[in-house]
Amino acid sequence: MSAENNSMDPHEKIYRLLFNKTSDAIFFHEVTSEGLPGSFLEVNDVACRMLSYSRDELLNLTVRDIDIPAQWDRMRSLMEELFQKGYHTFETNLVSRDGVFTPCEIHAHLFQWAGKNVILSVARDISERKKAEKDLRDREIKFQTLFESTMDGVFIYEIDSSNMPGSFLQVNDYACRMFGYSREEILSTTGQQLVKPEDWSVKIPDMLEDFSHTKHAFYESELVRKDGSFFPAEISAHLFELENRPVVLAICRDISERKKAEADLVTSEKFRSSLLDNAPYPILGIAPDRSIRYVNRAMEIFTGFSSEELLGKKEPYPWWHRDLIDQTRESFLKAIATGIEKVEIKLQKKEGSDIWAEVHAYPVYENDEFQFTISNLVDITRRKESQEQLEIYQKKLRDMASELDIAEERERKNIAEKIHDSIGQTLALLKIKSSILEDRISDPVIAAMAAEIVSDLDQVISFTRDFLFEISFPILYELGFEAAVRWLVDKMFSDHALRVIYEDDGQVKPMSEDKKAFLFRSLRELLMNVIKHAGIDEVFIRSYLDGDLVILEVEDRGKGFDMEEMIRNVRYSPSFGLFSIRERVHFIGGNLDICSRKDRGTMVTISLPVDDQVWGENA
Repeated sequence: MSAENNSMDPHEKIYRLLFNKTSDAIFFHEVTSEGLPGSFLEVNDVACRMLSYSRDELLNLTVRDIDIPAQWDRMRSLMEELFQKGYHTFETNLVSRDGVFTPCEIHAHLFQWAGKNVILSVARDISERKKAEKDLRDREIKFQTLFESTMDGVFIYEIDSSNMPGSFLQVNDYACRMFGYSREEILSTTGQQLVKPEDWSVKIPDMLEDFSHTKHAFYESELVRKDGSFFPAEISAHLFELENRPVVLAICRDISERKKAEADLVTSEKFRSSLLDNAPYPILGIAPDRSIRYVNRAMEIFTGFSSEELLGKKEPYPWWHRDLIDQTRESFLKAIATGIEKVEIKLQKKEGSDIWAEVHAYPVYENDEFQFTISNLVDITRRKESQEQLEIYQKKLRDMASELDIAEERERKNIAEKIHDSIGQTLALLKIKSSILEDRISDPVIAAMAAEIVSDLDQVISFTRDFLFEISFPILYELGFEAAVRWLVDKMFSDHALRVIYEDDGQVKPMSEDKKAFLFRSLRELLMNVIKHAGIDEVFIRSYLDGDLVILEVEDRGKGFDMEEMIRNVRYSPSFGLFSIRERVHFIGGNLDICSRKDRGTMVTISLPVDDQVWGENA
């Protein structure tokens, strides 16, 4: 302990310890004669780390040096409020030495010290909060867009204390138009006002009974518009919990046209001929014996078969795709039994070209006896072609991204080599010469200066070496993959207290430099995932040769995760990097397997093919 620390007042030691050990950055700076923040008088260690400056460097700067111009433009108004209240809280972005912006919440306090106006500013890094806020806004926008853009009425309502549908919590615009109410009017009503009284007393209890078994209900009901008119609707209801209370999401579809078509098809052959024959979409009627009873003109145009060629035919029907007979029959049988909606099926025109249809099919009953199945087809061929083209473009983009990663790694290596061969060697030579000069200087003052130069050169050399390892991995190219992994094992322990147990089979892994670099960077990313998400301090790595494959396994026994849930939430998941690694692995002909279970740990396996040319060189 220095003499200065020994002579320091105990209270001052405590304040100094608290000043440097707090998790927030603290800046103590003066106020200029113009009433603006000026030079720093004191900063803590967190501030130095946040901005990548040493304490001495920061003390030679002013507040303006670390603030963004846009924030500085409104600094005078912030200072006016600070002078009025003595304190002020605001948000800004602080700029580090290397130009990195850190969003911070600033708590500034104005007071007198040594006869001068000074400011104590406490800066808290709010990067994670800002990211979470943005993610939440994005999710809300997506949910609201989906909620409002659907062409069905959507209702969210609560279940009241008597276990009956209660007040509406939310409805979409389509629901308002469907019933003729404004949003405010619907939100002030209950479901009972929108359902025909007879249906409310019969079908609603049945729906609640379904909820007790499956939490889902699907039924038809007569609904009531604002003007008192009725219309038939098909309702799909789902029970779930929102803020610890039961609520129902109900999707309501007006099936007036469908009901009218079903009734008219049975009762009026003339109406069928005039309406269905001129419908813009292909329509098909199937009898109980599965023979074709009816096709309209649009169906003839869509498939290329005339009604004479189709009427009376039984499945498999002529437009069924020859390669998908079993799959199409499965959908067809389901349509006859229970109906289907929005099922996409690949079909075939008479002249042999492929077409795609979105099929809606409904069985029609009379007095509980099956009469026929009516099907409506929507031509989605162009949409499917666009989707296929989009998938091709997306694959090309993924391949380009992987090629860019490889090119970037090569450029990193070239830059690192140039720095090492020029700046690194020059710095080492300067240190040697400075050390010799220090030994030969008799003047103690000049010798001390020379020693300081040697010390500074040590720091620069150390920084350069760390920088080289950040942009590239010299040890990887000079000593091989296994040596680089052992270096990474030590670094993970020293930097993050992560104990890595590494096992290698001792065999040569014939890989190109590009594959070595990719595999090493992937390993580092997987270890960082363990540090961030696994909640443990130990991980196992195994590398071995299996035939013509190089295998790398990374296993932890931490928190793990649900694979299906992660796939559903991949855009917001912190494990999105796993999918990025998988894309790059596939690009270079390898494979990535992920096995994870909640609270049971995770194992990631990367398999890469060996390079024959490299194998021959090693042999």
